[in-house]
Amino acid sequence: MIARLFLVIGIMAVALLACGCAPLHRTALLARAGGSAALFGQFRICDGRTGHTISFAEMVDRCRGADVVLFGEQHSDAVCNELEAQLFAALGTQTRPVTLALEFFESDTQATLDAYLYGRLDETAFREQSRQGRAYTLAHRPLIEFCRAAGIPVLAANAPRRLVSAFRKSSLDYADYRDTLPATDQRWLPATNEELTGPYRDRFLDLMSGHGPAPASQPSSQPASQPTSEPATQPASAPVPPAGMGESPRMPMPPPSMPPVAATMPASQPTSEPASQPASMPASQPTLDPVRMFLSQSLWDQTMAESLANFRTRFPTHRVMLIVGSFHVESTGGTAQKFRHRRPHDRVVTVVYRGTTDASFPFDPDDREAGDIVIYGVTPPPEAESPGGPRGPAGSTPASQP
Repeated sequence: MIARLFLVIGIMAVALLACGCAPLHRTALLARAGGSAALFGQFRICDGRTGHTISFAEMVDRCRGADVVLFGEQHSDAVCNELEAQLFAALGTQTRPVTLALEFFESDTQATLDAYLYGRLDETAFREQSRQGRAYTLAHRPLIEFCRAAGIPVLAANAPRRLVSAFRKSSLDYADYRDTLPATDQRWLPATNEELTGPYRDRFLDLMSGHGPAPASQPSSQPASQPTSEPATQPASAPVPPAGMGESPRMPMPPPSMPPVAATMPASQPTSEPASQPASMPASQPTLDPVRMFLSQSLWDQTMAESLANFRTRFPTHRVMLIVGSFHVESTGGTAQKFRHRRPHDRVVTVVYRGTTDASFPFDPDDREAGDIVIYGVTPPPEAESPGGPRGPAGSTPASQP
């Protein structure tokens, strides 16, 4: 009888181990799948220097040690969008306050963004006044809703597209162009536009001329969150931001409206500019000047870098995560360079995302040092060629220059 009792206990113990501990281990999604079952088996995270695999939890730990996280995304990529939201949510649970910065919102919509975050504007009006289209819902809405629920401020981190587009078309140098603008427009642009030289410029010009290979995250002139058209001016209902923020940008507080200088508040991209990443040019647009395009690209970089730098100067306790097209930050891209010029002592972690159809996610030697962290995520194969031409890599669109 006693022997039978021990046998039953032994069988129950084995069953508990098989049905309890093993499933717990298999479903530890926080560390293995970015905290979401939708992402299970969908990506691989690598150390950007060695190419070795690291876990989602290790990525969070590295970003937790930074003052600024630059996340170079691939636009309109579902896995990428979910991963960046999971990463930001993980940082949002830390003791140190965090702020989100987005390339896809223009500085002249900061007051509209604040009004929505504080519940003073409904979502329909917010999307209309901030010039957000269908892609916003598919890509970055979860981030905004998380910040709204958690009381986290968001920076509209790019320059108004209409102003950058006009600069590219003007044939003027930046200082002269800015002087032609009324004061109501000058406030959305930085005082200067540093033109970078070196590998970043070379990569851009190669892509624009069609001589260089397109990166895995093909540059796009229009960010995923932007509609295909925009009002010529700021919506009348969007209030002008006050001269500064409160004592702390964390909510609930008076809205964290940024100072009315675009150097502090960059904006989203113009449909007509290579804002988020340069793009290989369609054959139908052979007359565009790559040098003028690079100057406008530099203006995007300038405004985003200054937005982050000015915020960090004002609120040094805050960690900021910028989500931006990968070309701006990968391999020390323009935004990363310009930010480091302004705040060389800040700890910066760069995360670069690559879409791939190879679900084994091999590390590409060309991506070594592209970022501190390189993520490979599964993406659908390109669609079959259509009358409008073949589609580029997932999440990319060809530049649509006016």
